[in-house]
Amino acid sequence: MLLISVQASAQNVGIGVPNPGAKLEVAGGVKISDSNNIGGQVRIISGTPGAGEMLTSDATGLATWQTISPTTYSIGLHPELGGYVFWVSSDGKQGLVAETQNQ
Repeated sequence: MLLISVQASAQNVGIGVPNPGAKLEVAGGVKISDSNNIGGQVRIISGTPGAGEMLTSDATGLATWQTISPTTYSIGLHPELGGYVFWVSSDGKQGLVAETQNQ
């Protein structure tokens, strides 16, 4: 049984939610299908999206747009990479890592 509810006073719509607390509140999974092959794109216009930004969420699921800083590497020990960076491209975005132990 599909439960769709509308709160006329607040103009909220719920799918699987008896009393939606937002403009659209969905209980369960959401699937966006592009069966008509019209591009398969979703546009989120809330917040302050911009070029080079990524939609990220916190521990409660609250999503915000964040500027992504490109990671650059330098020669030396990088424990997060699992070893020593011994070669780096001229832009610092690619490199080669040697393990700290013989595998």
